[in-house]
Amino acid sequence: MFRKDPASSNKQFYSIKKLHSLHLSDGRTYVMRKMLPVSKRNTLCLLLERLAGGRANLYRSTYNLFGNNPDEVYANQSALIYYYIERSTERTRAPYLLQATTFRNDLRSLFSDCSTAPIITGKFSESNLLHLVQQYNTCKGNLTP
Repeated sequence: MFRKDPASSNKQFYSIKKLHSLHLSDGRTYVMRKMLPVSKRNTLCLLLERLAGGRANLYRSTYNLFGNNPDEVYANQSALIYYYIERSTERTRAPYLLQATTFRNDLRSLFSDCSTAPIITGKFSESNLLHLVQQYNTCKGNLTP
């Protein structure tokens, strides 16, 4: 449910497939990305929160185990957070899911076109991923997606 005018009580519902991006008043931006097909006919569409934009885009997806009850997420810490990365030049492909066990090798490969590529170290954390992507974007020139 979205409201075009926050002061209005009129509610407008949109299918996720009709949304390209969503900009919230608190500054957060979400973009719709098509993921790999789940079955032969269906393509999974997700709204991903953009954490960093440029030559490489870092996204976060939060999966709520309790469905539509956000109070349960905060009370029980039952949300799963996933991080995805996408190069601006590869928008025709689905964003790549980063995983704790392989993220260093994945980012080394992705950032190999930068002569002063950041040294991929640290933990699999949002702050470290954000720092590494920002370093890469600085190296390659911060292209607005």
